[in-house]
Amino acid sequence: MRRLLLFVLILLNFSSCERSSGPETVDPLSLLPLAPDNLMPTVPDLNLGVELVTTASVDISNLEFHPTKPLIYLIGLDGTIESFNKETNEIVTLTQLGQIYTVQLLMDFILHPDFLNNGKVYMAFAAREEDKLRSRVSQFNIVGDPEDFSSIDLSSEVEILDWDQVTTDSHNVNNLQFGPQDGYLYVIGGDGGCCSDSLGNSQSLKTFRGKTLRIDIDNPSNGNNYGIPSDNPFAGKDSLNQAIFAYGLRNPYRMVFDDESNLFIFDVGDGRREEVNLIKADDKSGPNFGWFVFEGNHCKNDNPDCDETKPRVTFPVFELKHPFIEGIIGGALYRGAEIPQLSGHMIFADVVLGDIWSLSYDVNSGTINAFWDILETTTTDNTLVGMPLIVSVNEDLEGNIYFVYLSGEVYRLKAL
Repeated sequence: MRRLLLFVLILLNFSSCERSSGPETVDPLSLLPLAPDNLMPTVPDLNLGVELVTTASVDISNLEFHPTKPLIYLIGLDGTIESFNKETNEIVTLTQLGQIYTVQLLMDFILHPDFLNNGKVYMAFAAREEDKLRSRVSQFNIVGDPEDFSSIDLSSEVEILDWDQVTTDSHNVNNLQFGPQDGYLYVIGGDGGCCSDSLGNSQSLKTFRGKTLRIDIDNPSNGNNYGIPSDNPFAGKDSLNQAIFAYGLRNPYRMVFDDESNLFIFDVGDGRREEVNLIKADDKSGPNFGWFVFEGNHCKNDNPDCDETKPRVTFPVFELKHPFIEGIIGGALYRGAEIPQLSGHMIFADVVLGDIWSLSYDVNSGTINAFWDILETTTTDNTLVGMPLIVSVNEDLEGNIYFVYLSGEVYRLKAL
């Protein structure tokens, strides 16, 4: 357990790094009781439980689901991807990315929206190349019929995006999603380093780091293996990174689209705040979420740029402060039929403390309808549920919610 906990702390860098340089100090804010501006959850009158779905053979980071078969893909941090059949309980290994890379972290694996016709899949990972750590998004082809494939052809790799991590082994590429409305590939990744982003990556419009990227992988152009959508906020501006869709993020770990194609981004904070940020479906302005000048609504370390930057910042729609939460792990939208009271709620968790919550947010009015403590209302005999090291919250094609633990266990939320 100690090894796993240390690994997650390196992966997500939850503690405030600025306290690690020089003599050890303690942030006095961390010793104060929760302030009134931290919205506290209520316990809903629900009778919920969890069931163990499967256990992977390796430490895992995320899940993916086949569009027509009862298959769950278990994404191993070491580059192993396993396929679990929910009907037979059989687990088979699809691929081992470590055959071609020194894999540091395999963070995501998704299928193309037209996968059943083209057999294309995508991986987001960090790999060692000589003395450098690189973040990479690559396309691969599967072997066989997309309805029933058994492996991935690693020799078919097409590099989509690639950038080096310039400071520490953290804040890498984290999550991939295809836009349900536009079909473009969305990529989120951290600022590339520790602490207060000393190199200014998040606020720079020339790097991939600390961004939400939006690219067209079906229509490559300009010598790249992707194209730039014409309505990207910086499209046509040759001096800037035209793939940028939003910036000012620290270590965005997961994102989720709602039914109206609004995009919610769960951004891991530094020492004070954990954030849920929103890009509305019609927003092509290139929002700036403020890091490293702001952490949530809070001016970071009395940064002298706060007053000048504040008018240009899109602040979180929801935030929680330390020590109530230590590391936000989003997120999935409940769309299932089994628990109608949770319909439309975003489910998220805390990797450090193990808590699980739901949030109902009205995009049109900008109001929070409900903030619920899901763990408190969930009956479980599973000792792992509610413990640290929950690393992802996922939804399947039927809208069911799954909790993923680093050590390989996958649980499904259910009504009792």
